[in-house]
Amino acid sequence: MDTVVEFEQQRVCRVMSGKKGRFTIENLNYVRCALISDNENLSLLEKATTSVHYDDVSRKVMARLTLSIQETQRKNSEANYVMDVVETYVDDCDGISCVDCFTSPHVIIFAVSTDDKSLASMRLELLRKKIESEDWVCPVILLAYRFPNSGQTSYDVMKQLKELSRNARVYRCMESTGLGRNLLRHCFAVALMAARPFLATIRAENDVRIDDGIEKRREKPSPLRKPNLEDKIPTIETLQNKSPFRNSCRIQ
Repeated sequence: MDTVVEFEQQRVCRVMSGKKGRFTIENLNYVRCALISDNENLSLLEKATTSVHYDDVSRKVMARLTLSIQETQRKNSEANYVMDVVETYVDDCDGISCVDCFTSPHVIIFAVSTDDKSLASMRLELLRKKIESEDWVCPVILLAYRFPNSGQTSYDVMKQLKELSRNARVYRCMESTGLGRNLLRHCFAVALMAARPFLATIRAENDVRIDDGIEKRREKPSPLRKPNLEDKIPTIETLQNKSPFRNSCRIQ
């Protein structure tokens, strides 16, 4: 690619060929995310959302998420992003590559348990080799989790996590106790920021909302306030000191 011009909604790339230059347009509102986990049952994506699809042939779990961010310039306007998430077992992640620009993921979430020291070290070493060999050139979000009853994370595993966090390809390195729905949904918000860097300059992960019906809360109606007679009838002092101009105005 010779020239890349990135806007808020799309990215225009000028690809040089032998005879003439041609242009390709990539929709920036569409994000492909690969969730690689050490859970053989592939149940992490199901914890985050209920709209999942199982593929027994390829041994993958897929889901399409709609993420919304309220625009700063328009109060009642939102920017929607579609994220296709594919969960794959860590032993089957050799098929994930960033060679094809049409099918390769824009971001990878690598979730590994640190309860077993030997397995955690082996899988973190696999991640390091994938990054250094440039098999995975997209941003990687590393999520190391452990259960509360398993004790503290070993020193060797923490050392590996610290070394991986210094890598430029690792966008975020997180270590947590337990793995729940809120943490996984937060990882998808971080993945959107990693895949679309222009969003991180103006927004934060907490501004991202996943519209799949789980986060919708029932708004409680505000209690009706009884009218006060003193509020209805203004005093003479208020009428005399009333300014003919508004205290604040909005420029449209």
